[in-house]
Amino acid sequence: MSITPADAQAVWQRFRKAGPPSGFVDSQQARYDQMQALVRGDEWASYRTALTARRDEVAGIAAGRQEQLDGPLAPADAVLTRERRLRCLGRLEGLDEALAPFVQAEDIKKVLGLSIATGNINLILYGPGGYAKTETSKAILDHLFAPDVRGGMKQFHCETTVSELHGGTDMKKLREVGKEHFLIDGCYLESDIYVFEEFLAAPAAVLASTRMAFTQGYVMNGDQVVKNQCRVVIGCTNKTPDEISRLGAEEAAMLERFPIMLEVKWAKDGAEERKELYRRAAEAKEVKVKDPITIKDWDEIIKVVGEVEITKQYMETKAHLVSRMRGVKVLSPRSDLKSDILAKAHAAWEGRSKVNEDDLVVLRYFYNDGSGAGDEFDRMFQAEVKVASMERQSVDVVNGLNDELVDIMGKLDCEDPKSYVRALRAIRAFQQKLADTSVAESLQDEKVRMANQMDTWRGFLLEGLESNAVID
Repeated sequence: MSITPADAQAVWQRFRKAGPPSGFVDSQQARYDQMQALVRGDEWASYRTALTARRDEVAGIAAGRQEQLDGPLAPADAVLTRERRLRCLGRLEGLDEALAPFVQAEDIKKVLGLSIATGNINLILYGPGGYAKTETSKAILDHLFAPDVRGGMKQFHCETTVSELHGGTDMKKLREVGKEHFLIDGCYLESDIYVFEEFLAAPAAVLASTRMAFTQGYVMNGDQVVKNQCRVVIGCTNKTPDEISRLGAEEAAMLERFPIMLEVKWAKDGAEERKELYRRAAEAKEVKVKDPITIKDWDEIIKVVGEVEITKQYMETKAHLVSRMRGVKVLSPRSDLKSDILAKAHAAWEGRSKVNEDDLVVLRYFYNDGSGAGDEFDRMFQAEVKVASMERQSVDVVNGLNDELVDIMGKLDCEDPKSYVRALRAIRAFQQKLADTSVAESLQDEKVRMANQMDTWRGFLLEGLESNAVID
């Protein structure tokens, strides 16, 4: 008889609630016949099928943690294979060449690469002066990209004007129409990537104008609508974490458009680090990126990131983390959604087609505002990683126990009553092993289910031994 998945599920639901059939009659022969029918019949085959299906179901939990590398997540002509991901994101390896002269630049390299891969998330590099925030940003502009990628840099100060921000005033237009128009050419609106140096020093009016350009996606130039074509802006500032945490309302609103924040400083600053600095300075040579990124390459990278799939497990874990962080810092809905894009870039960077909990590490950049929220997130994230690791290990344990359960009951032979004794011994050993096994909280119900199942089958076997007068 062919057992369908629906049959197996139906039998599984009945067995998990009530265990094996009970209500045996007094006649030993009738008991024997009933047990024989159970063990050799279709229902037992269906039950074993259901056990195997349950094992596969539990294995699905592991699949949720260990995302598959490949999968058709896009039209056939743009399948997001591992090779395609690594090939596209591999273009960002030019960061290694562009930033080769800089010491301890790994964090900058990673955050710049992720921001560029999204194609629409601005970032801020902040911290004490002299640690190469501006130099690394300029190196990206000068070396990482091919000539068809438009880039530029603007130095801000306390007297920067809105006109200056947008290329200066078009004096000819001003004389002709009596209304200010901006020159626009060369400003951030017509660039693909741009650097704002010390932009937090700008007056509130300048910050407000820039913020509106990112919010609306355009700037009014007289009667003309000028679209903001800039993909990524790198903001640099020497402000300390404490100064950033005490900024005014306009600055805070501007920072919302720069959700990624990285404090640039050396993790270690000893004699060895200084010697490495001197060595690189002495060996300094012209930086040359072997394969600079063209605008077409960049478009392909952004496309690959967009095809990465957000998983349910990631969303549930993220919602839990963001909720726990509310007492430290509230993540705005805008930044929350932006973080998903960065998580997709992180997954693609790692060669995966789906986002998992490991990619939640990028949330740190969204909490890293100098208030200490970033450090608190790190602690919470590490705790979540520990739980996730325990769950992965627990899945392997539960799968192994399920296999043992199928094996034990599969060896039961009703024609040899002594096989009941062997099965009973195996079940006793299994029960002890199960009791001594620690599993993650998410799998406690599965452990209880197996314990109850063993109690049911143990009673069934003992009744069989009694009815057949089998003596150990």
